[in-house]
Amino acid sequence: MLHVFTPVSCRLWGVVAGYSLAACLSAPAAHAVVVTVGGTSYDVLVTNRAYTDDPSFFSSASMPWFTANPADNNLAYEFAAAVFDQLGSFYYPGFTEPGGPLFAFAINTPNILAVFQETNDPNIQNETNVVISQAYNYAYATSAPVPTSVPSPLPLIGAVAALRAARRLRHRLTHHA
Repeated sequence: MLHVFTPVSCRLWGVVAGYSLAACLSAPAAHAVVVTVGGTSYDVLVTNRAYTDDPSFFSSASMPWFTANPADNNLAYEFAAAVFDQLGSFYYPGFTEPGGPLFAFAINTPNILAVFQETNDPNIQNETNVVISQAYNYAYATSAPVPTSVPSPLPLIGAVAALRAARRLRHRLTHHA
């Protein structure tokens, strides 16, 4: 069977090949924010809730920087600095500058002790006490999945088909010229 390739069909195959190749090379969908602290990567997200809604949420299981010791806030500061403004800006009582989400690190009833990063200045972090019954934007984290670089098969098949068609065209043009 003889296929006739016109300049329009050749351009169409070039577009198909280009899109297929771009889909193969594109990055996988991103999570909220991935940060690495202490050699471990975490997906950091934000939730708006009060401590009184779910006290078990405020633990090291969902907040790796959370400790029982109010004096131990170093990890909360590290996470706040790593996230910076990537999860949005919020305003908190008593502060005029916007900040990132709260990184709660201890409970000191009736307050939660937390750190937030000012989003206007990467060098300023603030520590605050917020009331446990009031909802605020708190950061929480899960271990980030290890990324894989396996392309999905459909774009790869499209790229192979486009390259095969280009070879056939080149072969026909050189043998019929």
